[in-house]
Formats: sequence, C-alpha cells, structure tokens
Amino acid sequence: MQEFIKLCKTNDLKCSLAISPDTKVSELTPYLADLDNVLVMTVYPGYGGQTYLPEAGKKIAELQKLKATNNYHYLVEVDGGINDATYKIVQEHGVDMIVAGSYLVGQDLMTLKERVAKLEN
Repeated sequence: MQEFIKLCKTNDLKCSLAISPDTKVSELTPYLADLDNVLVMTVYPGYGGQTYLPEAGKKIAELQKLKATNNYHYLVEVDGGINDATYKIVQEHGVDMIVAGSYLVGQDLMTLKERVAKLEN
C-alpha cells in the first residue's frame, strides 16, 4: 500500500482507496493521512443493481469522525445500491460523494433529469 501511495504522490495523482463491505475501517488507519478519497462499497463489487447494505452507514460516519478528529483531508465516497431513498441515508452519515449508476440509468419510465431531481430533494 505504501508503494501505491508513494507512486500517487510522486506523480501528483489523487490517492484513492476502495473498501469492500467486509473491510473494517480500522484496516485503513495507517493510510488515512495520505488518502485523497476513500470509496466505501455499499454492495459487494461485481454487478449493478444490488441492494444497499445498511452497515455501510457506520463506516461513512466512522471515516468522517476520523477525518475531523485527525484533520485528514480525504473525501468519503459511496458506490452501490444508491437511489433516492439510500441517498438520504448516506447523506445523514456524512458522505461527500456518491456513485448512483444503476439508479440513474434504470429501466423504468423516469428520465435521467427526474432521477437526478429526486436525489437533490
């Protein structure tokens, strides 16, 4: 991991780390000071359209608390199962950025503009 962080910093790249639903935030502790972004997977990676796993909210809140306590600068991002309902949940936990792929390009009759508007409300 340190080699990856050094590579990013040496090449003026944003340093981001993604964690799966089974990864504990404590496993990231040695690296948080050097990260620009932490992507919390709120589903198991592999395919779109999965259901949001609610335990991700605790990770978001924990990462935000660590950031505030230690004056870290990373953003907390989520990906997986995000829709107009789960977006509100992750907002309550303090997420900085979302990925809402399947929701935004879903198969129902709502337009992209209508889906985005529901996320904004």
